[in-house]
Amino acid sequence: MILCSFYNMSGFYQCKEIIEYQRQERINEEEGMNKKLTDNTVRKDKECEAVKSVVFVKTHKTASSTLQNIFLRYGLKHDLKIALPKNSGNRFYYPQPFAKWMIKPFDDPSEPVIIANHLRASPELYKTFPEAKKITILRDIPSLYESSFGYMKDLSKPYKKAGSIEKFYENPMKYYNKKKIPAGQSRN
Repeated sequence: MILCSFYNMSGFYQCKEIIEYQRQERINEEEGMNKKLTDNTVRKDKECEAVKSVVFVKTHKTASSTLQNIFLRYGLKHDLKIALPKNSGNRFYYPQPFAKWMIKPFDDPSEPVIIANHLRASPELYKTFPEAKKITILRDIPSLYESSFGYMKDLSKPYKKAGSIEKFYENPMKYYNKKKIPAGQSRN
């Protein structure tokens, strides 16, 4: 038996595929030959049900806004409750770890089943959405860093001071304020 989960563009489905082999011919596996199946040997039965809860841990500079849009449209199309940040922004108080109090409350006592805005994952996130499919996007680190540098260059003092990623890489510590900040305080 093979269990699989996948995203289907017409909707989210959890599928269990049961593959039964009625006839199999094996050709000398010791000699490294592959299993041979004739056309009539495989029968597939599918049991599917729509996914009703999604946690999308949205990451910076990974095409996550595109996927976020898909999840939000899916939620709207299927009348699912979507968690939005209490502060009416597009982030759940990032970079603080997610906490349930960050979700804007609904007018009724219902709970959200989809969360897709920028947030920092935490154990409370998974307790808040225990049945959800958990999804994120990973990107090759050098490519991610180069893209992030370009995006943050005008917003980050060290990056702005360096001017280019090449200059920054020559001596990264040259561009940082070396003063230590006491725990619990910020530079602002």
